[in-house]
Amino acid sequence: MDRELCKTICKILESGKSLSFEIPSPTQGGHDIRLSLNDKLIGEVYQYDKNLKQYENVLKGNNLDKDLGVNVQEWIHNDFFDFVSKKDELLGDSYNCYFEIDDDSLIVNISGLRNWGEGDEEIFGYMTIKLDIE
Repeated sequence: MDRELCKTICKILESGKSLSFEIPSPTQGGHDIRLSLNDKLIGEVYQYDKNLKQYENVLKGNNLDKDLGVNVQEWIHNDFFDFVSKKDELLGDSYNCYFEIDDDSLIVNISGLRNWGEGDEEIFGYMTIKLDIE
């Protein structure tokens, strides 16, 4: 995670707000990442437009929320998926995650579900990002 994004997330968490993301089971188009700031969707959201009668990507939130959302979603694609794919115990079909600060680290708490033919199995873990911010 780059330094500026880490600083921004820490400021949000220190102000008492929550930042979380959900990744439902992938569809034909790939992973749909739903990022929430205080339980409101931000960033790029894939949703149905009833007037156009089709799904489309829409940016949600004010300009700062949109930027934060897009940057965190990019980090999820570039780093989070790489992290969980290297750990068999964290490989899942869907995820619910939230950020928190612990001492000198940003923690991503990971919970999810997977079904590998033996029924649903819950998975739990975390990803630690060392804080290197002044």
